[in-house]
Amino acid sequence: MEQNVTLDSKCKKFFELPKEQTVADYIIRKCGTSQAQHPCIENPISGETIQYAQVEPFSRNVASFLFANGFAPGDIVINVSHDGANLHVFFIGVWLAGG
Repeated sequence: MEQNVTLDSKCKKFFELPKEQTVADYIIRKCGTSQAQHPCIENPISGETIQYAQVEPFSRNVASFLFANGFAPGDIVINVSHDGANLHVFFIGVWLAGG
């Protein structure tokens, strides 16, 4: 069966999330494993790294900022940045906030 694919990944591993768990919650739970002190995201230009243990607090800071500034679940956020490493943390924060 051929599908209309806009974005494809070489990773063909699929997994199911429990219905009560969001993607953000899944990622944060995985970040709390034995890999916590290892680099999770690296900016290849600046060399900045974000460790797995930093993903949750950084993402929750983003969500808190959004809520403090009137963001409500279902709202849309636009992020324009050259900072690729923190972009992933930003996405998780938006998901935590219901975006």
